[in-house]
Amino acid sequence: MGCNVVCPVLPFNYKKADWGLDDPTGKPDEEFIKVIEEIERKVLDLLEEVKEWGN
Repeated sequence: MGCNVVCPVLPFNYKKADWGLDDPTGKPDEEFIKVIEEIERKVLDLLEEVKEWGN
């Protein structure tokens, strides 16, 4: 007897975003650092955007 697992669909108030990040796999450490810094910028921007939505 099998078991089907279904992912729930949850409503959200925030837009979904595809950040289009480059995959640094196999590249020098400098490329990883660039991606990490880009993620940090995008997260900080998202936090500011979410704060604005709350007002």
